[in-house]
Amino acid sequence: MFIEILIFLFLGILAGLVAGFLPGIHPNTMVLFIPLLLAVVANPLSMLVFIVAMAISNVIADFIPSLLFGAADSETSIGVHPGQLMLLQGNGYNAIKLSITGAVGACLLLLAMLPLLIFAVPGVYEITRPFIHLVLVAIVGLMIYDEENKAMSISCFLAAGVLGILAFQLPVDNMMILFPILAGFFGIPAILMNMKNRTEVPEQITSQPDTIPLQLKIKSSITGTFGGIVSGFLPGIGATEVAGIATIDKRKESFLMTLGAIALANMLLSFLAVYLIGKARSGVALAANSIVMIGFNELLIIITVAAVTIGISAVVVLLISKKLLNNISKWNYVLINKLVLAFIIIMIFYFTQFYGIFLAAICTCLGLVAIKKNIKRGLLMGVLIVPTIVFYMGF
Repeated sequence: MFIEILIFLFLGILAGLVAGFLPGIHPNTMVLFIPLLLAVVANPLSMLVFIVAMAISNVIADFIPSLLFGAADSETSIGVHPGQLMLLQGNGYNAIKLSITGAVGACLLLLAMLPLLIFAVPGVYEITRPFIHLVLVAIVGLMIYDEENKAMSISCFLAAGVLGILAFQLPVDNMMILFPILAGFFGIPAILMNMKNRTEVPEQITSQPDTIPLQLKIKSSITGTFGGIVSGFLPGIGATEVAGIATIDKRKESFLMTLGAIALANMLLSFLAVYLIGKARSGVALAANSIVMIGFNELLIIITVAAVTIGISAVVVLLISKKLLNNISKWNYVLINKLVLAFIIIMIFYFTQFYGIFLAAICTCLGLVAIKKNIKRGLLMGVLIVPTIVFYMGF
């Protein structure tokens, strides 16, 4: 029993790392293959361990394609700009290390806060549930308030929201429909800009000493963790929306640490939410809950698996990213971006056919507008926020 669980822990870590290294692949995509594993695995506990390990390791691994190609998912998309800016300054390894630092910090804080979360979250959620749409409107208001071009920001947000309402009417699985949407908003525009500008990556520094003050690491981890808690329990709100608000200053370093903390906390809280409020906040959490009823014992298993996974994944990702970045200046960066773009388009067609291709093209246009007008692309998550607000308003 223990040996089997241990095997599935490492298999989950491996699957999450592979999915994270491949641009555009998300754990929600990998969930589609879980029925194949269930056909040969009788122990639901082993599958729970596999799913949690896969989801957590994917968060850590996804920092690499987010930095190298801008092909982020919804959890790391807002970090593409500061991360790639550091890459072009020769500090790409430090950008990945900062993101992982925030994620590890969030994991430690959530472990310490678990008793408080179990005690407080269900009651707070019940009190605030009737006002969720107002909370979402307030968060959007804060995001737009921080923008210089407010009229264009509102237009992009509302356009994404209308697109979201229409997209979920397409004859495509709801879990898969987000793939072309998020690839179009966040991944493809960044790749196209790299190709247009014929971006060349300078030689990277991968052995510089850590000069980030411990106090800044702690503050960034704390703000990111609480931001992740908010996005983990609020429907329609992801890491991209919370990161800009939660960042304690305008420094790239604190931004990336905060984003790493939010991404990890958001994923872990999506599992905890099943136990605390009876709601699955992600496809992987929904899959886990469909395999085994998540009670207190399962909650402890999830926390343990997450802690072990993040430790192993952090070491592996740092080692791999160092090897990649030591050689990245020798790559044909434009050719690699073309290959990544082709891979994403093929995956969109495989999972969503022509509906997804058409949707990704529209989302790419809107994503390019946001880049050209210097608007934070987190506002494009109106594609989820607007339908959620409409739903909780009773329409």
